[in-house]
Amino acid sequence: MQKLAVIGDEHLVLAYRMLGAETYVAHTAEEMMEILKELLEREDIGVILVARDLVEPVMEDFSQIASRVKPPIVSILPTMKAPGEPVDMRKLLMKALGVGG
Repeated sequence: MQKLAVIGDEHLVLAYRMLGAETYVAHTAEEMMEILKELLEREDIGVILVARDLVEPVMEDFSQIASRVKPPIVSILPTMKAPGEPVDMRKLLMKALGVGG
């Protein structure tokens, strides 16, 4: 079974941990990128959500990683510090399962 992983600050990951996601705390964009690279190597991770405020300083590098075709699917998660478009979890999950695009 594929797992959901979330990378963000202490407050963001707490909510997702309570929902059953694997969570990782990162305080800087560099920490986030290290965690992300480790998660990309795991076969049990299907979707990785990363807090937008951690992504913005390294958007170009992150976009290259997120545009990969093979799982896990990587997406940006809006936060209070860096709002944005809501994540369409259904679309992400369908893509991770290989039945949607």
